Amino acid sequence: MNRLAFSGLLASLVIGDVACAHTPAATTTTANTTSEPPSAPHRRTPAEIIAVFAKKHPLSAPDEPLRHPKTLADVDAILHLDQIDLFQGAVDFASKQPGPDALALRAQIEIAHSEAQLVVAEVIAESADGLEVVTRTLRFRAESGKTSDEEKAKRAELEATFHEAREVAWALRELAAEHARNGATVAQMIMASKEKSYRGYRVAADYHRLRGDWDDFAEDINYLARENPTSNGLLFLKGIAAQAEGETDTAVKLFRNALQRDAKFVRAQAHIVLLQTNPEHAHTELAKLAELNPHHQLITYAGPFIEEAHKAWTSEHRNPSRWGQTTNL
Repeated sequence: MNRLAFSGLLASLVIGDVACAHTPAATTTTANTTSEPPSAPHRRTPAEIIAVFAKKHPLSAPDEPLRHPKTLADVDAILHLDQIDLFQGAVDFASKQPGPDALALRAQIEIAHSEAQLVVAEVIAESADGLEVVTRTLRFRAESGKTSDEEKAKRAELEATFHEAREVAWALRELAAEHARNGATVAQMIMASKEKSYRGYRVAADYHRLRGDWDDFAEDINYLARENPTSNGLLFLKGIAAQAEGETDTAVKLFRNALQRDAKFVRAQAHIVLLQTNPEHAHTELAKLAELNPHHQLITYAGPFIEEAHKAWTSEHRNPSRWGQTTNL
């Protein structure tokens, strides 16, 4: 999936799925937004797949204080940490608080949850693609009768990792639909109100961006720029918009600018990881993310897959090709 497809997938989760501002939030994911996962004799649901995977790869400790936020400042801190195992507790707390800021934070968390799941799914899927290239060579060697026990074992290991990566990526994409719909529902409630706070305009900008309503998005950005031209959130939104339009270099530059202003802006670094197409570069940017939040889902969930893809890529590119030394014919 390319970057434009990533944006289009998230938009498809929003457009048409929310009938009105008062539609109850979905409790299950029913939309068929992505291709089917690899066939299996006893196929598990997306929730079951991720529950098992998350148990194997826990993010934060059970006694992490932010699992049970006590203030809206805690909810805002969770938003900046960009850690999906904390999002539901943040939504539950914000839902019980009065006022426009609480409502806006609730929408932001739901949308961030959906995007975070899609970012992880995308990175895992691309790592799987890298593994498939290597297993293809090992498969041909085995089928041609020239292989070793070591190669057979390595092929089995890589293929198992490849299939797990595909399944987890599919499940995350499916689960992202629920949070996108919930976020869209709350965003519509905010936009239908007569008064919007600064944070409310942030939510509106997210909503219009995800729907592809670029004229409305531009109006939201202009308002935010007038009210707070030095806002890091404004830089981040511009970076996300550039990413959605396929302007990778511009997006990365904006995200790096946001990180210069706030060295702990985890979400910005996470999107820089997403925008890497080279396993070596992805590996480098992932290490930077680990310094910001070692419990981030890209580290714990996608990290092992990226590591496998990086090792496989390094093995394939260890020596320069002899063909690169030939003269033009």
